Amino acid sequence: MLVRAYELACGDFAVVGFEEPLSRALYVLSRGCREVVVVDDERRFRGVLSDVRLLKLLLDYGYTAKLMDSPVSLFLDDRAPAMHYAYPLEAVVQMMAEDQKGFVVLTGSDMRVEGLLTCRCLLRLMRKAGLNIAFWSLPISNLPSVLAHNSLIEVSKVMVDSGYRELPVVADDPIGLVSADKILDVVVREGVKALQVVNASSRAKEIRGVARSFSEAVELAVDYDLNLIPIALGSGRTGFCKVEDVYSHVVKTLGSFKILKLVGLRAGD
Repeated sequence: MLVRAYELACGDFAVVGFEEPLSRALYVLSRGCREVVVVDDERRFRGVLSDVRLLKLLLDYGYTAKLMDSPVSLFLDDRAPAMHYAYPLEAVVQMMAEDQKGFVVLTGSDMRVEGLLTCRCLLRLMRKAGLNIAFWSLPISNLPSVLAHNSLIEVSKVMVDSGYRELPVVADDPIGLVSADKILDVVVREGVKALQVVNASSRAKEIRGVARSFSEAVELAVDYDLNLIPIALGSGRTGFCKVEDVYSHVVKTLGSFKILKLVGLRAGD
């Protein structure tokens, strides 16, 4: 069976018109999206706007009417990955591992958006196939953490500086994860000034478990929609691995052809 990329595209994904105001993108991203796909009036691909990019705009320019009324097209992320929807799946699998963006926009010959494929969708397939990778070789991210009492404005600055859309919230040990969409939700519901008084712990989602095997790491990524996967390091310590790194590590370890065979999909030619 020859499988093309569009056949495994994720279901729903967020689309925003490139002339729509930035306030529209803010609302969509505050609902839990990591990025919005930006299109023109004929649904042709124009770029992507991420939640961390929008946080940076708010920090740089403030929550002003001028900024919020500006068209989304002025603020697109750099290097948004896109591929023709009929590409063989192994090419897309490999590109996503090398690019480490965590997603690729699938387009037609006329650049019309046909779908979105994410590493999380592919990890879901891998989980069903029961792939098992050497757990201790997963790359642990050297990422900053924030304190439970830090304000969300402080958290936002750390996110923008580091590029991480999710950060561990610590007291003595990690107590939760705070994400960019939760911060944007506070902006939408309570206004930007609330970021100065709302603390990180009040918007952190609970850490549901700590992975002690590769299969558990994939389960946390897929079932709990985590960007950072808690990893047991021994001696009671917890590290974190980005979901993109979990995916890339599998592809680099096994290779895209072998992965597709293991999950029951024959690689294309």
